[in-house]
Amino acid sequence: MGTSTPPPHEVDNLLTTSQASAEYGIPARTLQGAARRGVISSRRVGKTFLLDRASVAIYARTHTSRGRYARKDIA
Repeated sequence: MGTSTPPPHEVDNLLTTSQASAEYGIPARTLQGAARRGVISSRRVGKTFLLDRASVAIYARTHTSRGRYARKDIA
């Protein structure tokens, strides 16, 4: 059995919560909560959430429109 490794094309689209936090300026715990609620598409490997990059980008855009986690470099 063992662990399943995502296909290489999927790995490029996945971020850990720490990576996503650094890239989008959103606290890692906030991203984890959104992943748990299903707001951000994710996989869980052990205790680590692997977040879908596109889902995080959408989440960041919708939350910056409310003035939260505002980063001027997010398009």
